[in-house]
Amino acid sequence: MKNYYFIDCGANEGKDILNFYSNSSKEPKKVNEFQIVAFEANRRLIPKLSNLKSMISNLTIIDKAVSNVDGVVSFRVGRNKYSSSINPAKNNFKVAEEKLIPCIDFSRWLSDNTAEGDYVIVNLDVEGAEYDIVDSLFESGMIGRIKKLYIEFHGLKLDGFPMKREEKMVQDLIDYFGKDVYIYNYYQHEEFLKLNVA
Repeated sequence: MKNYYFIDCGANEGKDILNFYSNSSKEPKKVNEFQIVAFEANRRLIPKLSNLKSMISNLTIIDKAVSNVDGVVSFRVGRNKYSSSINPAKNNFKVAEEKLIPCIDFSRWLSDNTAEGDYVIVNLDVEGAEYDIVDSLFESGMIGRIKKLYIEFHGLKLDGFPMKREEKMVQDLIDYFGKDVYIYNYYQHEEFLKLNVA
């Protein structure tokens, strides 16, 4: 049996999940038939995200960082509760604290929790961790489990980041997904904004 997933990596307070509910009329199933999975590592955001469960019964919240490895990772939380990153090069916020938190290899998680033929939509807004995750998805073949990808890149907010890596990754994703990838400021930007609160 085919399952339907909306997986929000870097779910914040859940606004993108609400946008998915509002703008999902073109999807092959009703939104309440999707399994909604929200990854959010910033524990300060979990209470508001958890409030969505009263409206969205098919919501699962995983309070871990998505990464390209399983284990623990150093997590920097900003003074503003919305700012955080596992990428030490992220430079556009003032760090209030740094601590170790659990992280999940997203490619392995997809392999363990979805099946070939499932309909999987991924929203990836992970503040600089996206590059290693996308590389891992391609290397593992798990990119093939994803039907649609919404992604925001953060290279301009990373100290010393080689933007050629971002430009190549953008092109690789367009070549792979065609019209089924939505990349903030690069490709199908207006469609990206219908889902993602950038």
